[in-house]
Amino acid sequence: MIIGLSGRNGAGKGEVLAFLESRSFYAHSLSDVIRDELRRRGQDETRERMIELLKNVPQQAQVTVLHVTHSRHEADLLGDLIFRLHEGRIEVIKAETPTTNIVASRAP
Repeated sequence: MIIGLSGRNGAGKGEVLAFLESRSFYAHSLSDVIRDELRRRGQDETRERMIELLKNVPQQAQVTVLHVTHSRHEADLLGDLIFRLHEGRIEVIKAETPTTNIVASRAP
């Protein structure tokens, strides 16, 4: 499983990362990996090119990616399934697969 964390300064990414690392997840900077790949290809490091490259990762690596963002635009560009937390409930905003199930639990 790959979990992508993004957000504005002070959004809590560091706290989420510390929590995941305490549970044996490994941290890598995906933006650094993508920038390195764009440099290797001789392409400009624009946000648009980074997003386009990122869109291909799940298919090429055959993995599920959970990308957390505050940007609806970014979510629309990258996600097949988009949901939001609203007043303590999960709301599905976009689901390209009609059989999608979402399970939520409250952590202790």
